[in-house]
Amino acid sequence: MTVDVELKTFADLEIYNTKNNSDSAILTNDKAQHDNELKKNTLGLVHCIAMSISGIGPTCGIFFVVGQIAKVAGANVPFTLMLATICCLSMASTISTFGKYVYSSASFYCYVSEGLGGTTGFITGWFMLVGYGILTVQTVVQFSSWTADVFTNNLNIDFPWIACAVFVLLFIGALAFIGINPALKISLVLVSCETVILLVLTTIIVAKGGDQGNYPLAFTPVGKYSGGFSGLSRGLVFSILVFVGFETAAILGAETKDPKKTIPRAVVGSVLITAVWMIWDL
Repeated sequence: MTVDVELKTFADLEIYNTKNNSDSAILTNDKAQHDNELKKNTLGLVHCIAMSISGIGPTCGIFFVVGQIAKVAGANVPFTLMLATICCLSMASTISTFGKYVYSSASFYCYVSEGLGGTTGFITGWFMLVGYGILTVQTVVQFSSWTADVFTNNLNIDFPWIACAVFVLLFIGALAFIGINPALKISLVLVSCETVILLVLTTIIVAKGGDQGNYPLAFTPVGKYSGGFSGLSRGLVFSILVFVGFETAAILGAETKDPKKTIPRAVVGSVLITAVWMIWDL
């Protein structure tokens, strides 16, 4: 009788252990799955604006795009950027409207799918993926090439651009690994540093003025040094390119606190901040 009781006890214990291990495995799997999910309600307005501003890269716009605008628009670069701001605000308004109702990391795919159907959304998603991929490669190559030139020409150090590109890719991978919150904080710090440097430089330039002081020639669409309306229209294409990236805050909707308000504010706010910043610098 005692043996039967002991056997029964051991059997119950084995069943209990099996069930307990099964429950633990389920909890572990649930935790692992939860760890791999997007972190909800972790990002605020500052994070979203940092995402959009980093996507725009206003300093890169000054160095790489403004020269192309000046070739066709002449001295009317700031005026052209003002027109581009109006165009981008119009698009930002549309994104903001969708952002109030659709919160997804696949922002544009979901927006277009909701408005025009799944097939159009699928095509749009692939266009966005390829477009962002091309811009990423272009940015890495340009940054690496310029950095290598700085080391070679100014420091007399032979630094291959491919080595710089590898470093950049590793840095990007590290940011992706540590998570969205600290990555955006680092991006905000880097953007703030470059902004402060250029702000100090441009403030000194504006304070000193040119040979004839400061005058609103750059805001006059016609004149001796302007590209005329033809140059203005062609420059508008490049000017809109300066703002590309303001929409990236929309992909943070699933991780943002109160995305119904935060995403629209971040998208529109990033356009306005960039516009003021670019026009002041020029």
